[in-house]
Amino acid sequence: MKSSAIVPKIVLRTEELPAEEDPASPRIGRWYWVGNTKKKKKKDDRWLGCVTHVGSNYVELEGPDTRSSSHSTRVHADEFWDHCEHVPNPERVLGERVAHHQMTVKALMREIHDVTARLAIQTGPELGGMGVLPETAQSSETRALALRPKNEKGKQDLGKYKKALVLAQKKTLPDLFEEIREHNDSLSVWLSASIIPLKAQAAAMGTATSAIEDRIFSVELYAGLVETVTLIKDGEPAALTDKIHLFQRKAYMDEECLAQYETGGMEFKNLRDFDKWLARPSNMERLLPFPRSMLAFQVRRKEKEREWENLRGFLGMLEAAKSDKFTYLYFRNGEKLYRLSTEIEFGEKLFPDMERSKLSGKVWAKMFADDVKKLVSDDEYQEIVRKEEEEERKIAEMPETERHWHHYWPEAKDYEPFTRESVHYDDISKFIKGEADKHNRLVLILQGLLDRSTAFHPHPPWQLWQDGGFGQALTLVYDDTRALAPGDALDFLAYQKSLNDKLEPGSITVGQEDHWERVEAERESKRMDSNWRTQSRDWRPTKYRPEGDPGPGKVARVTRVTRSKKGGSLVATFAWARSKRRDSWRGDDEDKTVPCSIAVPASRLLNVSAYKPGDFKKFFSDPRTRADYLQWAPMLLEAEEYCAGNREVREPTRLPKREPSPEGQWKYKKQKARKASENKAVRLSRKIYMGDGKTYDKGTLWRTGNTYQGKFTLYGIDAGGKDELAEEGSTSRYARHITHVDLSDFTIDASVTLQAKQAKEA
Repeated sequence: MKSSAIVPKIVLRTEELPAEEDPASPRIGRWYWVGNTKKKKKKDDRWLGCVTHVGSNYVELEGPDTRSSSHSTRVHADEFWDHCEHVPNPERVLGERVAHHQMTVKALMREIHDVTARLAIQTGPELGGMGVLPETAQSSETRALALRPKNEKGKQDLGKYKKALVLAQKKTLPDLFEEIREHNDSLSVWLSASIIPLKAQAAAMGTATSAIEDRIFSVELYAGLVETVTLIKDGEPAALTDKIHLFQRKAYMDEECLAQYETGGMEFKNLRDFDKWLARPSNMERLLPFPRSMLAFQVRRKEKEREWENLRGFLGMLEAAKSDKFTYLYFRNGEKLYRLSTEIEFGEKLFPDMERSKLSGKVWAKMFADDVKKLVSDDEYQEIVRKEEEEERKIAEMPETERHWHHYWPEAKDYEPFTRESVHYDDISKFIKGEADKHNRLVLILQGLLDRSTAFHPHPPWQLWQDGGFGQALTLVYDDTRALAPGDALDFLAYQKSLNDKLEPGSITVGQEDHWERVEAERESKRMDSNWRTQSRDWRPTKYRPEGDPGPGKVARVTRVTRSKKGGSLVATFAWARSKRRDSWRGDDEDKTVPCSIAVPASRLLNVSAYKPGDFKKFFSDPRTRADYLQWAPMLLEAEEYCAGNREVREPTRLPKREPSPEGQWKYKKQKARKASENKAVRLSRKIYMGDGKTYDKGTLWRTGNTYQGKFTLYGIDAGGKDELAEEGSTSRYARHITHVDLSDFTIDASVTLQAKQAKEA
């Protein structure tokens, strides 16, 4: 299992002279004129480049470029001398570029000085002028007026002088300053060009440092300095000759046991609960079926949604999210169960596919810039090409109007073959070696456990690094192919709809309480937004339960089923009672309850009455739907608990009908009378005195508005029922109005017909 050098290094221009003796052969720090490496060549498209890296079959060059901060390219070794010409004295070339831009900047500054001098504008010392002192400012202005241009008759032409000033301000000087800025930018680029060889040499030295770091890391892995082994369950060990079965896939704790699904899945603080769950004989036999087995676990696949209220909560959320990504290696030795905790990243697979690592046949690499994203076989690549050709054929057959809306992103162009003709040959080789190194890390950990720990005792003196030792000790289980389940994945939404189509009054459902909590959270957020004390808070609740309100119940019975006016979808109604919200200062100690109800769309519910026990196993057994368990687990598992008799049904609460009191009847009649008096033509039943000294006589004609807190606002109208608008310039819309008028202060005049409200004339 040792990793060896995959790519032999080639020597450039071996047919002429060995690289170490040829002063023109590519080496880090040497400069070349680089032509256009594309097929279309241009005469003057050469640029000066410095060798920053020499690969096994390519040379990488980087150089200054005035269009951007740098210019770099890779040139294949077989084509190097077709595109590159050695520069024996790069210092002279760089010096000429620097001198050119310096002289150009000086010439532009002199031109600016000449322009300002012709216009009699005193400049500062930066542009060659003497500056303007405060006491001489007036004399400078006098000189400018004296030097202004004269016309044919010898008189001063102020208009022509003004045009010259405007031209200098708007066009001449800004253009000159822009040229100076561009040359200064180019000057800085060429001045920094001498640093490119130094940076390349420093980067080359970093290879030795990386090798030392890898060696230190290997020692840490073997010695167990970055891991902790915990005994979870004790018992009899496996037989001496039992091999260790190493599973390729990475499992996820929350998906395997679906613990704590109500709060969004497992997290780091539930680790011991998972240990107890895995230690159960049935669970250990299912996940670690062999006497000696090892399986990698991660707490969560997807990031959990967490809420935070302050900076401390935010930092705690980041730490919890980080802990969810830790990898734990659980291994079994007979009846014993261990957990190895480490912060090492192992990837989705504990070891790579050996068939691909052997690189049998042609291999293609998906590239992004100089990074390898993934490897595919030639058959997989040809399938990608075939699908793209089929997609292009479909697009070509579409009408012109539909092509615009068809989005298509070709992928095959991002792949390169793993051959020496590719300038990314070294990058692909490094990627393959990195995948093998991840495997070697695990082998280091296992060898360290075998040598220094009693976790796998008793066992033969296995040496995983010797020929045949790996096969004697380990069996690789390629169980990652379990993720490729046959057929299409189950659609939970379709399953949910099939159950909810059977909804009727009296059906038992789940999901209504979650919907109610989210509705209450929206109300609470609006209340917080309207309260000046909480307006500055960034945190808003996603779920909220008002005090004294039990809600509709996690498992509840439907009271009514209707269809929405828009779309005709099913809506279920639930009824319950809550404590009346009252103010304690009133001394009202009597317990009072009020009826509550909520209408919930069927899409937020699951009809438990139509659920069959064990249906959740359909979604749990398929790895594709298990990964999305947060969508279905809260409802299906709650339905499963109900079918097992572990949940009580919240029955609808129907409060007894209260007998109307005389006080309540009087309030209702007053409210009804006020509602009937809105937007009517009325006459005052008494004389009203205003605070500004105005009075309105009894019998005058008005129009009522809507009631607010039991009071009316009256607006003046004429005998024809038309609003009397205020005069132009007035801050009020109406010529006269009265606020806070009681129902007893006017009587309705049914003989007057109100006219439509008139807009105030402009």
